[in-house]
Amino acid sequence: MLSDRPQIVGEEVAIDIRNGMSDAELILKYRLSARHLLSLFKKLVEAGLISEKELGDRVDLFSAERDVQLAEPCIEEELVPGLPSVKWKFKCDGWVFSSPTIVSELNSAFFGSWDGHLYSVDCGSGRLNWKFKTGDVVR
Repeated sequence: MLSDRPQIVGEEVAIDIRNGMSDAELILKYRLSARHLLSLFKKLVEAGLISEKELGDRVDLFSAERDVQLAEPCIEEELVPGLPSVKWKFKCDGWVFSSPTIVSELNSAFFGSWDGHLYSVDCGSGRLNWKFKTGDVVR
């Protein structure tokens, strides 16, 4: 069975990375999942086509730490003791690897996705407040 995925040539991917191609662009160009992109990065390093430092510098651009003051979470206590239950689910077009930030004054949860958006979701209903296109994946 033939795949419609383009052939991946390590040297070409290394050039794309050095030319500033974002993770989202690499995922689209090579038709990869986020997991396969991480595997590809590992294989490129193992093959000596790109250094760990180059990948480390690339990740550092997107993972700069920010100090965030969190208030009490806006998750309601369960009246009946037992296991926690799902209050709502929210579907976006990419994987979510980041932990949410919850701001009780706004009753909102904020998180990023590999679909290139930052989301604000209402904690009570799970409905989208807004989303912001970042231009690249949000780790």
